[in-house]
Amino acid sequence: MKLRIRGNSIRLRLTKSDIAQFAASGKVEEIVEFGFAKPTLSYRLDKTEDVATVSASFKYNCLKISIPIADADEWIESESVGIESAQPIGDNNVLRILIEKDFACLEKRAGEDDSDTFKNPLAESKTEKC
Repeated sequence: MKLRIRGNSIRLRLTKSDIAQFAASGKVEEIVEFGFAKPTLSYRLDKTEDVATVSASFKYNCLKISIPIADADEWIESESVGIESAQPIGDNNVLRILIEKDFACLEKRAGEDDSDTFKNPLAESKTEKC
C-alpha cells in the first residue's frame, strides 16, 4: 500500500495483494521506521461498521482510514478505481481522502515494481498510438 500526503489530502493506493488482504481480514497496514529510537509511523485502512462515511484519524503515530464495510466490499468486488471522500476539519476546510487501486505505470521507472499492480487501462491506448 502506498501513501501520499499533500496538504489536506491523503491518498492510499492498494496493490492486488493489499486488496486481497483487505478483503480477507478487513484491514491492511504499513509501518515506516525512522531510526535507532524506534519511532514509527503506521498507516492503516480498516473496514468497519463504526463509520457512516470514509474518515481519517491520527492517534499514537498511526494514520487510520476507516471505511464502511458495504462501501469497501462494493469497491473490492467492482471495476471501480477508487473511493473519494471529504472530511470536514473546521474553518470551512476539508481533508480529502482518496483510496485507489494501484495501476502499473505507463512508463517504466527505475526501482518501481509493478508486478502486483492492476493493468493500467491507458496502456492499450498508449500502445495503439505508437
